[in-house]
Amino acid sequence: MVQTYIAKTLLQFMKRIKDIEKAWESKNDGDPGLWCRGSRKSTWPLIPKLYRPHSTIEELLSAEDEIREEFVRRAPGLTSYKPANAWEWYFLMQHYGAPTRLLDWTENPQIGLYFAVKDSDGLHDAVVWVLDPWWLNEIV
Repeated sequence: MVQTYIAKTLLQFMKRIKDIEKAWESKNDGDPGLWCRGSRKSTWPLIPKLYRPHSTIEELLSAEDEIREEFVRRAPGLTSYKPANAWEWYFLMQHYGAPTRLLDWTENPQIGLYFAVKDSDGLHDAVVWVLDPWWLNEIV
């Protein structure tokens, strides 16, 4: 279920976050542990960068393989870190802005807000998506 809250100031934003935390308490310790993701435009769907082009699944998987192979080849020029498995490669790719199947989330709502407004031209409503991962794991 998607609920929409509007905030025009940082104070209003933090109040909305507190209201959401209180309403969504789902863990036994009472701390909801919410995840937040900011986007410059509220009309943008929650879709990972890799899946944003309109392509068939076969084309996307092929593109993903090519992107990953190219990134692995070029990674030593970016970092001395050597990922131990495929997921660590995905996390490193995401960190460097490569198209992946991942979406960045944070537990800090103000960081989500930062990414929502940092490159905004002010012509569109920004959005901070809020997710309760504990609840999501329970229903899946």
